[in-house]
Amino acid sequence: MEHQNLYKGAPSRELDNAWEYLQHRNKSVVWPYVIDRIGKSRDAVSYPNARANQYYVDIEIFHQMRCLNLIRQYTYPDYYTQPAHRPSAFDDPAPVLRTKVDHCIDMLRQALLCQADVGIITADWVEQPPGSGRMAIVPDYSTEHKCRSFERVVQWADENAAPEGKPPRPEPRRELPV
Repeated sequence: MEHQNLYKGAPSRELDNAWEYLQHRNKSVVWPYVIDRIGKSRDAVSYPNARANQYYVDIEIFHQMRCLNLIRQYTYPDYYTQPAHRPSAFDDPAPVLRTKVDHCIDMLRQALLCQADVGIITADWVEQPPGSGRMAIVPDYSTEHKCRSFERVVQWADENAAPEGKPPRPEPRRELPV
């Protein structure tokens, strides 16, 4: 039997609120040595004066949660195309929205392959339908996982929150190739 939780089911205000928390929309800042350690360019977006040259960043788990939520919403078009429930991503032209969904699917594919959860899924014999005498093998998806503390990730992001608004654009601007 599939276990219920507050992140699945038919769309509702309560479900949307639960997903909103997982997306933790604020951006964070990191010091230049972090940019060096991850092999990124110091030309990345930063706060050159007010934040002592800290860099404007997002945390991958929050990006992944926004992507997964977009895919979830995309599977319920009757609900999420209604003006009262319409997420901002649905304001994009259909081809742009499709590109975002495809990006999300591929990004989550990469994350799943990278993390390669090797938890074991067992199965049980279950009479299907009940009272029929026919037995079927039904997977038990309630597996144990070894996880990081999401609350500690949120805490770090809050402790390292970027200032409100976007960082100033430097002059001269460096344009990235398209």
